[in-house]
Amino acid sequence: MRSAILDVAFPPDRREDMLDKLQSDLFAQMMPKRADWMQEPGVKKIVDDFIAEAKAQQRAVYAKHLPDQVDAMASAYAHRFSLAELKDIDAFAHSPSGRHYFSESLAIVGDPAVAKVNAAAIADIRSVTEALVPGFKDKLVTYVKAHPDLAAKIAAEAKTQ
Repeated sequence: MRSAILDVAFPPDRREDMLDKLQSDLFAQMMPKRADWMQEPGVKKIVDDFIAEAKAQQRAVYAKHLPDQVDAMASAYAHRFSLAELKDIDAFAHSPSGRHYFSESLAIVGDPAVAKVNAAAIADIRSVTEALVPGFKDKLVTYVKAHPDLAAKIAAEAKTQ
């Protein structure tokens, strides 16, 4: 039953397309606005080619892991919901409203209103995180300098990479 629910939520023949759309929506929201100089045609082409290549390689990785992710989600449904709840969810999933809900649930991320809020939240999160990095680096460098055995271990590992 849990697999039946996932087959409605993520129809096997549309899973990769749904994932591609989700990836594109999220990628667009995570990318900061490009600086004006990045609009220069040569630079723009290099950046656009990089993004296209990154997305293509990421999609290959997603596709590789997708069957295992769906199996894991099916197991998670079994762990989190009782048999009675799974029957209710399955009945909803197979109803016209349920099919429509599940077919659109990932696409909600790409809705302009959601995308706008996500992009703002991601930008704020990035700013907060970037502000923490210098202090983090200082603490880490101070710690490593105070522990020469750790510094030696890091240096040895760096040589093997």
